[in-house]
Amino acid sequence: MKRVVVLMCIGLACGACSSRQPVPAASSTPAASSTPGASPTASACAVAGADTVSAHGSGGGKQALLSDVRYTATGCPRVVFQFENAAPSYTVETRNPPFSNCGSGARVDTASWGSSSYLVFHSNQASGVDLSGPAFRQTYKGPKDIAVASSVLRRIHETCDFEGVLEFVIALDGPHAFKVSTLSGPPRLVVDISQATA
Repeated sequence: MKRVVVLMCIGLACGACSSRQPVPAASSTPAASSTPGASPTASACAVAGADTVSAHGSGGGKQALLSDVRYTATGCPRVVFQFENAAPSYTVETRNPPFSNCGSGARVDTASWGSSSYLVFHSNQASGVDLSGPAFRQTYKGPKDIAVASSVLRRIHETCDFEGVLEFVIALDGPHAFKVSTLSGPPRLVVDISQATA
């Protein structure tokens, strides 16, 4: 009788063992899918075809009338000069201060701009006013001093709008390659600036 009881107990114990699922061992290493990968390092934006040499272009022979100045500061900065009727002849080049107003001769104070490099857009064929009609007409009514809070683009400042000469200083944090292009519909002169330091 004792032998029968012992055999029954062994059978029950084995049955219980066979119905149990194995418990996985604890691990201190997270699963590969839950392990965040290393964040890629963002590379500075670059403008295709950009250079540090002066850029020049010829206009359509008529006085270009400035209507808007705007910018994009994120990524590769862009400064846009928009005109009512035509894109002007132009030079865009790197210059060093001091700068002065062409009409009054007053010195432009760049000390607070946080800049160490400056591009200058200059045209002998553009203006923010139209003098061709019987009355004076101002075509550009926007600001002549635009402060920009960005890592590359710091300021856009008009230094001349006098007798058909238009000039703006584009202040940057340091030297950068740039590219100038003209677009139509409406006429625009566009300065694209590489984010990477030249």
